[in-house]
Amino acid sequence: MIRPILWLLLFAIASLSCSPEFQETENQQIEKSALNETFLKKAITMPANPDNGYDNAGWMHNQILEAYTYNTPASLTGRITALESIAQADSTFLSLAPNYTSVSTAQLNVITQDNLTQVLSNSALSPASQNSLKVLIDNIFDLESKASSYEVIYSLIIAFESGIIENAALPEAERKIILTTTSVARYAAFYDKKKGKDKDWRMSRGSLTSAIYGSQEGPCKAIIMSLAGGLYNSSN
Repeated sequence: MIRPILWLLLFAIASLSCSPEFQETENQQIEKSALNETFLKKAITMPANPDNGYDNAGWMHNQILEAYTYNTPASLTGRITALESIAQADSTFLSLAPNYTSVSTAQLNVITQDNLTQVLSNSALSPASQNSLKVLIDNIFDLESKASSYEVIYSLIIAFESGIIENAALPEAERKIILTTTSVARYAAFYDKKKGKDKDWRMSRGSLTSAIYGSQEGPCKAIIMSLAGGLYNSSN
């Protein structure tokens, strides 16, 4: 069963706030929920979220995907090389990570193994952040399995991001990993829903798992690993 968006949002706001000064009363949580309902009604052009400071990661993800051609080598390493060639010819990509390094053997293993629980447990995220992000991804694919509209998925991710952004107790290192991943997820879901089911690429748990892993290095590695994860999982 899909977990309510409100529960997910309150979890992101409350459970990540560990110190006493950030513990909230039930009334404060309800007020915060009302604010987020107002937030969701703001006129924003999907799939963007200008309040997410890492929104350019998702935007760049879709730009590379649009430019990718599917007559590249069938091997995953060959496809990654093609993705990186497109990315490194783009000035926006280079501005996000001027010292980008190619996907390593260890990172290639992450893409092919697709183990969300393991990647989260080995990440720099706190247990509460790990649980929060896993709940979000579970909800996204619950909605996907029920053929929900993109607007529903977008609202889920936006609500979650709002809770993360407002949580002043969350360390910036964790905020970066989470918001980079949610940006990629938001744009990837848009491409998947609005552009049609491409024969060689699909948003998958593997693509989002790879984004989490890559985001620990930076947004560019999250982008390339997520794209590669989508290409790999669509062929298996």
